[in-house]
Amino acid sequence: MSKSISSISGAEAIQLVGLADRYTGVMLEPARHNFLEARLAPVLCQFSFESFGQLIKSLEGEGNGPLKNIFIDAITTHETYFFRDFPVFALLKSQLIPDFVNSDRSSVLRICSAACSTGQEPYSICMVVDELAPLLEGHRVQVDGYDISRASIETARSADYSNYEVNRGLSPAYIKRYFDKVDQRYRVIDRLRSMVNFKELNLLDDLGVMPTYDIVFCRNIANYFKVSDRVRLFKQLATVIAKGGTLITGGSEIVPQDVNEFKPIHGDGCVYYEKL
Repeated sequence: MSKSISSISGAEAIQLVGLADRYTGVMLEPARHNFLEARLAPVLCQFSFESFGQLIKSLEGEGNGPLKNIFIDAITTHETYFFRDFPVFALLKSQLIPDFVNSDRSSVLRICSAACSTGQEPYSICMVVDELAPLLEGHRVQVDGYDISRASIETARSADYSNYEVNRGLSPAYIKRYFDKVDQRYRVIDRLRSMVNFKELNLLDDLGVMPTYDIVFCRNIANYFKVSDRVRLFKQLATVIAKGGTLITGGSEIVPQDVNEFKPIHGDGCVYYEKL
């Protein structure tokens, strides 16, 4: 912390946690002063605030301006990598997509990556789709990625990744096949980029802007919400998943008992949910 900025007080921590909940649904611990200071000190510097109190006052009076977006980027977690939890993608390739094709439900397969962060998950989905191109002949595939963080969505749209990022989860063969190397960085090839659209969205808001999906990935986000918001999240997702469609959650995430629109199914190395 800069000497000109005082440490966060207990009252300020409680207010910031409340703002985080209001804007994102994410639960933060007021007692974790060091976490809040580390995440938000750069925001104070960027906007030339001299105290956390000034930050709070500006956030409370701003609405949807740039400060709110930067605050959201600062307090949300963006951890992700290509083919995270590989059994999920093996399931997508060996069962979910083939089952959809064999069902003759539609000529359009719609897949959603909710809380897609910086894009590694939806691009991993696109790689699976590309590998199944012969099976999907005659079908169109639509992949949509949503995230609350504007900065994350901008990164996902750029499809530009560091050497470290592409080597988390990808083999050299995948990197060679699906990326163009440009100035020591790696850009997803146009064929994959054309498959996916990215949109900024708070999953706790009205999801009426979404189409109906056959497969929805919503992983490693629900556990950051309080129980009531988890129920709200999954009930809202149920409205945008086709009957018989699939919801894929994170490995430690369970759809609450109050949500009766899904049936759990135990797959090979993972649990997923069928929309009833």
